[in-house]
Amino acid sequence: MTHAVGLPRGWAATELGQVRVDLSRALDPRQYPDEDFELYSVPSFADGEPEIVRGSAIGSTKMTLTPGTVVVCKINPRINRVWVVGDRSPHKKIGSGEWIPFFPVEGVTPHFLAYYLQRDHFRNFLAARVSGVGGSLMRVRPTTLDEYPLPIPSVSEQQRIVEAIESYLTQLDNAGALLERVEQNLKRYRASVLKAAVEGRLVPTEAELARREGRSYEPASGLLKRILAERKTRWIEDAAEKACARAEEKAHKAGQPWAATDNAATLEKERAKAAKQYKEPTAPDTTNLPELPEGWYWASIGVCFPVEIGATPRRDVPEYWSGGISWVSSGEVAFCRIRTTRESISPEGLANTSTHLNPAGTVLIGMIGEGRTRGQVAILDTPACNNQNAAAIWVGATDCVPEYVYYYLMSQYEQTRRRGSGGNQPALNKARVQAIPLPLPPADEQRRIAERIEVLFEVAELGDAEVRHASGRGTRLRQSILKWAFEGKLVDQDPNDEPASLLLDRIRSERAGR
Repeated sequence: MTHAVGLPRGWAATELGQVRVDLSRALDPRQYPDEDFELYSVPSFADGEPEIVRGSAIGSTKMTLTPGTVVVCKINPRINRVWVVGDRSPHKKIGSGEWIPFFPVEGVTPHFLAYYLQRDHFRNFLAARVSGVGGSLMRVRPTTLDEYPLPIPSVSEQQRIVEAIESYLTQLDNAGALLERVEQNLKRYRASVLKAAVEGRLVPTEAELARREGRSYEPASGLLKRILAERKTRWIEDAAEKACARAEEKAHKAGQPWAATDNAATLEKERAKAAKQYKEPTAPDTTNLPELPEGWYWASIGVCFPVEIGATPRRDVPEYWSGGISWVSSGEVAFCRIRTTRESISPEGLANTSTHLNPAGTVLIGMIGEGRTRGQVAILDTPACNNQNAAAIWVGATDCVPEYVYYYLMSQYEQTRRRGSGGNQPALNKARVQAIPLPLPPADEQRRIAERIEVLFEVAELGDAEVRHASGRGTRLRQSILKWAFEGKLVDQDPNDEPASLLLDRIRSERAGR
């Protein structure tokens, strides 16, 4: 007997429609409120196990299933969701209507069919034939599957293929588990680097080096004193200049002359007034904070740096946008350096909102956002404005090292997130950001810490790249194994096996007799 062109000897060609049998019945679990069901839902697929759910807790009608049924998810077919219904419990098996069922057919091994349906070629076939606008709204009609070709070997060879696939995939799964452990170890490595850095154990302290080299150094307390003095001077000068400008404008409106001597006298007076009005930043409560290395000092973000909250210009005013001033959305604040931004605003947009043009060296921290955005940080490598969902910490306006503050806040990510408050979407605010304690080393030590972290993180990034490469290769190899399997290249053909053409004849006869 000759074999079909393109198929291994002994195989036969058919379509999925010839083996797709739907024997399901509609069942409303709410009619059996005290009975448990083995529920195959789309969400539980990710866990790899069906749910055992009481009928009273299931809110909609389901379809009945039997062990050995192969189900294919009709939602968003680009996601590879194919499941073989097991017999994990004595309870009735039911499934969501979002599955397309293939009930057991004599002569078709369920796992052989399931692996065939997990190939990328099949996913692409379905994805090209969906209806709906996208995502969870994209669905495949069951009849779409019927025209898809299915190569069938003998039952014995199907079983050998399944055994070979599972052997190879088990090895891949073991390798994948190892890669996951490596990935977790790299995360722990980064966390340990950051912990050592902010505790003064990553590089020699400035105090140690000064003693070794027989020199003096400026402790962090001296650095903070200079920062506060410069900050006070800037605030007083800014307040005086604004008051002087108002006085000059008032004089002009009243038709009064305004000479340079008037300007100088007004500035002097306003400086004295502003000096009395200036409020020194409140030092943090160090009661429950750990002891710091020699030369370090406990401060807080708000004590050390100005903190500004951004804003978004009106979207319905085109003139406010695409004007060349970089503008950062909170989604871009994601443990990174920001060199370019997705959007920009115009000088008019800047002038008509409360956002600020932050200098390079500003550290941004996300205050609100979906997922894990809150508490993430970024450094501005270019002057930029930001939206209201991020706070701008003007580290670059001081003698502190922006990278040190960035890495410290990275190390405090989980603690910072817990500072948020609110209902469904807890948020930080300016006061909470300002209150974040900051262990401040001397300036030169900050620089050495940041440089050492960057070197060690580069090593970790090389490891991450290797893991990503190996993971991608594993994914491709998984698909190659499936491809070889259904080309008849994974196991040898046995000339003593029954030709699949006879098997197909029985399947057709059984189907016709239903």
